[in-house]
Amino acid sequence: MHAKDLVTPGYLHERLSLDKDSGLIFWKHSNSVPTNWNTKYAGKEAGLKTLVDGYRVVNILNKPYKVHRVIWAMVHGEWPAIDIDHIDGCKKNNAISNLRLASSVMNHGNMIINRSNNTSGYKGVSWDKRQKKWRASIKVHKQAKKLGAFSNKHDAAEAYNRAAVAGFGVFAKINMINRSITNDQ
Repeated sequence: MHAKDLVTPGYLHERLSLDKDSGLIFWKHSNSVPTNWNTKYAGKEAGLKTLVDGYRVVNILNKPYKVHRVIWAMVHGEWPAIDIDHIDGCKKNNAISNLRLASSVMNHGNMIINRSNNTSGYKGVSWDKRQKKWRASIKVHKQAKKLGAFSNKHDAAEAYNRAAVAGFGVFAKINMINRSITNDQ
């Protein structure tokens, strides 16, 4: 949405109350809506609908708004001009302490493993059937980089981690490597 199409942060405060610690928003009683609306919604949590992509949304004046962006606007008094990153990677954790401004590249760096076909258990690591090795790769600034082929998935995961920290800095979501697992294939 363009800035001109967004409701004002002031309007958000008129209609919603915010618990910054929990990241929950609640509908306020309003004299500008029918009594039956107040009976049904006032004091109740808003933004319970979850989109297919995992983000919660709230409908305000018949337009959907992502809850984490609404919370940012309520706390900071303006709509964010860029992406909002969930530091812990959990799209439903909208506590203000879990939200930070991020470019789309940095936000991408903080993504968790989300593919159901990931066989390595590590971000950026896949099995190369032809070479019979674990391959590490990363995509930074829309550029895919091959990081090498490794005899075990832990070394490949460490290569990914180094590249992620170099490419994404504090936004890097690195792999937690458990070397006690001996089955590399």
